[in-house]
Amino acid sequence: GLGLTVHADVGGDIGEEPGAGVSAGGVQDTVAKDLSDSTTGKGANMGIMGVNDPELTNKNVILTNGGSGTVITDNDIKVKVEFNVPVYGDFLNDDGSIMDGAAYFVKDDTVTLLLSEHFKFDPEPSASINLNYFDGTETITLGTVTLSNNESDQAQANIIFNGPEGIFSPEDTIIYSGVSAWFDASLKHNGRSTEDEDGNKTVAILDKTFQLKLPEDEKHYTVEKSVKDGAVDLVNGTIKWTVTITATQGVGGSNHIDLGGYVFEDDLQSVGGYVENSFSPTGDTLEVPNESSTFLKYTFPAGTKSPQTLTFKTYIPNAEYTNGGTVENSAGLRVDNVTFIPSNKATATIPSLSVEKDAQVTDGFTENKANYNPKDRTITWSIKVNYDGRTLDNLKITDQLPAGLEFESAAWYKWDSDTNTWETNATITWNEAPAEGVYSIGTVDSTGQLVIVSKVPNEFEEGSVNLKTYTNQASVAWKGEDGTSGSATSNEKGVNIGYDAIKKEGTQEDVDISNHQITWTINVDLKGQSFTDFVVYDLFVHDGATTDADLTSAVAWPSEDLTIEGTTNNIKGITRNNGQKFISSVPEANDTNTNSPQVDTVELYKGSDHIATLVKISNLSTTDMNTVVLKSQVIDPNIIAGNSPSQTVRNTASLYKGDTYRGKDYADVNYNNKILAKEMLKREEVTHDHNHNQQTIGANNKATSLTDAFNYNYKEVIFRLNINAAGIDFGSVQTNLNGGFGDVVVTDTLPLGWEFVNFSSGAQYLIYNANQLAFGDAVSLTATGQPLQNLAGLTASFNNPENSPHTATFTFASPNLNKPYVILLKARPTDPTFEGYLLGDKNKIEETNLLNLKSANWELGKEVKQKVEFDSKLIDKTLDTTKQSEGVLTWIVDYT
Repeated sequence: GLGLTVHADVGGDIGEEPGAGVSAGGVQDTVAKDLSDSTTGKGANMGIMGVNDPELTNKNVILTNGGSGTVITDNDIKVKVEFNVPVYGDFLNDDGSIMDGAAYFVKDDTVTLLLSEHFKFDPEPSASINLNYFDGTETITLGTVTLSNNESDQAQANIIFNGPEGIFSPEDTIIYSGVSAWFDASLKHNGRSTEDEDGNKTVAILDKTFQLKLPEDEKHYTVEKSVKDGAVDLVNGTIKWTVTITATQGVGGSNHIDLGGYVFEDDLQSVGGYVENSFSPTGDTLEVPNESSTFLKYTFPAGTKSPQTLTFKTYIPNAEYTNGGTVENSAGLRVDNVTFIPSNKATATIPSLSVEKDAQVTDGFTENKANYNPKDRTITWSIKVNYDGRTLDNLKITDQLPAGLEFESAAWYKWDSDTNTWETNATITWNEAPAEGVYSIGTVDSTGQLVIVSKVPNEFEEGSVNLKTYTNQASVAWKGEDGTSGSATSNEKGVNIGYDAIKKEGTQEDVDISNHQITWTINVDLKGQSFTDFVVYDLFVHDGATTDADLTSAVAWPSEDLTIEGTTNNIKGITRNNGQKFISSVPEANDTNTNSPQVDTVELYKGSDHIATLVKISNLSTTDMNTVVLKSQVIDPNIIAGNSPSQTVRNTASLYKGDTYRGKDYADVNYNNKILAKEMLKREEVTHDHNHNQQTIGANNKATSLTDAFNYNYKEVIFRLNINAAGIDFGSVQTNLNGGFGDVVVTDTLPLGWEFVNFSSGAQYLIYNANQLAFGDAVSLTATGQPLQNLAGLTASFNNPENSPHTATFTFASPNLNKPYVILLKARPTDPTFEGYLLGDKNKIEETNLLNLKSANWELGKEVKQKVEFDSKLIDKTLDTTKQSEGVLTWIVDYT
């Protein structure tokens, strides 16, 4: 026979294929004789009789909206109703005869199907809909369905099988069998329901039962657990926990319900023991932990309306009580045998024992700090142990003094809580430092502090000219009441004693900047210490390549006991100030004024080469400030033309007592050496160049991003070279180079596959005067005026080798580079390179352009980079293949 699938849509799309197979079930239905007699509402059999009282079979309903599975969560739902329709073809024997007792529907039979006692149509559909089936190739109407409510306000479907005669008639040459029908319906809950054995609301559609969980029936629970401020009691060793339970029903959470019969549960296994009689509220329904259970349980009596707040206490576990830490706990509400509502996890923080380290200094300064006496100085350390209710047994404090300090005395004092002062009589005293710095205090049940007095070494004979920092930290150990070991560490405390006698400062005035010079000020204050052999050394070394041995072996080096500070070891000594040349001093060198410091210069030579100057400052006053001003000149080409936006020059002066190193100080001064930067102009300036008869190039219209520079119409970019922003006079500036800088060469190197192109005027480059920049200014120069013609001492050459990057070289013959310039160059990718961009699989391509500056005598030089970006997404590319037979493919490029 021919298997057919039949369906009908209510509010759906006619002709849709049915869902998966129909499952058995539903209300017993038969062909009815009289529709007007349908009063029972369930399984009514009315209409024209079929053959042998046929029945719809495999009735099923699927929830498609308003819930899922067997749970309904909305008053308004959508369902799919499915059933099988027995027809003549379902009952044929192999020989074509009809089976005995066959029951099937014939054309124009009717049936009334009660959908549900718990749902209705609201509103009732005003028109009937088709009952359809899909025969594998087309949709055919099987009958019509009228949806309505019966007298009990229950949804029903009235079906007439008025489809094609051939589906039902045995006379047709095509035999139909396995016909299944379905339709969609929108239903509304009519307020009725039943209740299962667990008290849940249930409803039925056909013979299928659903659990009804409507928003207005839903119950909502929250269990919030917390530890309020002050809930941790260290005196009694307890934690007070607070639990707030809320239960509401319906939408909005305002309808609080009775908690009667619900059970609060809290497992205290890892929390600590329950404190007897601490639970609130009280009642006979409380179950406390015992030998067989670690649970605290409380059953709410009937009439206990939500919300409810519960409180109870637990003992702090020993480990956390002694050493501090956290105790975490969560609880919950048992609604029934299945439903348990957990709380959040609450945390009680148990503070660690507080140990504070402090120090007081008795230094050698007079009241106005004008004088300093480095005798009888002390540092008094205090270690305060804050009592917070926990008794500390066998308290021990370990405090080993920093190296160099000498123990004088120690004592343990208690805090008098009545007077809020420390007791004046020490409980325990020490006249000698205990072994390994361990002070045994004993049992402590109040706040106390250990006070240790230490002596600072006497520097009266040698003088105190350095600020020293002593750092100290203490540790504490004890036993808790149950024997649990406790430990804590104090803060680290650092204290300063003494002062730095030497100070260095550096400045650079406008006149200094033009001369590449720096002014250094040295101040030495001995604050009344009566010593006559303190001196200051300041070493200016012309070339960093000069070795220490070259310096100390020079004939004029003052003493073989004077060493040079090591850069790879810890040797203390005179610091080299490389790349600087000594110019002058105030007071002048060899000044014999007895009221001023004596300044002497020691010129150091290697053979006939002047390699350094050692400035010696002596005759220092012990009562007045000693001030000497030195001036040096930077002669290191790597500093002068270093092109660093954060360049500094450092100078260090060293303080000696005789030939013994005693300290130093240094200063850093900003130094402007910006000589090179690379930029691009915005792409419209390429267009302006091509329209040079009407427009001029804006040499200062700089691109602010990589995407702004490449001109896709002309396939060109204009590079902008910033030369000598610091305004260095390369021809006359003094350096440690033999012969100075010499000719300065600036080289621009294009990316491989790019080429320089002339400006529309025919010029290979354009050069402009520019403003000079100061330290901290942006690197970019501002071009001024019109392009210069035939600049004296400048020659330009362009090198265009095959298979190598193209270069443009600008040579400034000495002494012609003495001011800032801006140079413009125009370049483009070659045709093969551009075609490669078009054919490549990258949307964005970045190429790098290089700019280098060096000189005839300075090969190290400096280099900067500038990227240029090509974005193929901005180009509409089409391929012309009309000349493909001639071996020619033409790209048509439209810049968007």
